[in-house]
Amino acid sequence: AIACQQYSTYLKGYGPLMDWVTEHVMDIHAPPSPHEQLLTTGSTYGTDMVMRVCLSRGDVMMAEEFTYSTAISTVIPMGVQILPMTSDAEGILPA
Repeated sequence: AIACQQYSTYLKGYGPLMDWVTEHVMDIHAPPSPHEQLLTTGSTYGTDMVMRVCLSRGDVMMAEEFTYSTAISTVIPMGVQILPMTSDAEGILPA
């Protein structure tokens, strides 16, 4: 139990937990190709990391008109423009 509380001990996460997550993803979701998992401390942190890796100043990001507030609060200071998209139950509506 103490090992899982150590910082920088496991670069890819706590081994037994990562093994369980990998097995769970394979059993439940059956991804079509090899992949790796990344566990984060929550959806806000995960969203922030993805946005910072994938977007750069001046990029335009399409998002549903009413979207996850963390996406907006993460990209605006980065200089990313948000293009709001109107949608209904079927998905994005053409302009």
